Amino acid sequence: MMLNELSVYGQLGWPLLSTLIWLPIIAAFALRYISKPDNVYVFTMVVLVIELWLSGAIILYFNPDMVDIQLSEQLNLWLGLNYALGIDGVSILFVPWAVLLTLLLMVYVCLNRQIHIEPEYYSYVLFCLGCKLGALLSMDLLLFWIFITVEIYPISKLIDKFGKGKQRAEASRSYFSAMSV
Repeated sequence: MMLNELSVYGQLGWPLLSTLIWLPIIAAFALRYISKPDNVYVFTMVVLVIELWLSGAIILYFNPDMVDIQLSEQLNLWLGLNYALGIDGVSILFVPWAVLLTLLLMVYVCLNRQIHIEPEYYSYVLFCLGCKLGALLSMDLLLFWIFITVEIYPISKLIDKFGKGKQRAEASRSYFSAMSV
């Protein structure tokens, strides 16, 4: 039995899932141009609150009585790559959870003043969130693979630059080589 897809444009009129994925990725690059550390934190928190609001909108518009892929977005790119996003009964659980955990991580970083966090840290965390959401919402295997593969880089940078201990560079290289295979 083939599942039907309910287009986001038929349900909402704007690309909610694309906004959820690309907002933190674009914000991660924008963070590189903010100079004050306090402004970096505030900007990151604003982006994460918007992300939480968008994931709440997904829950609001998701119809649990339907077995179809909902809020789907389709765009045929080049060389067989399809930008196909959608949400189903499983990913509806993980998307808000990923956003909420990232928001709680940032609150913890703010409350724990003993840790000095560089602005680059926030950029890597937002980039990881965007890639993670892209993997959770992708309906195309190649697109899923691209998001998972791209996520390896910021995670290895987080391990290398912000990890504890003398062997963090080796741990970063080991993670990168193990996940890149």
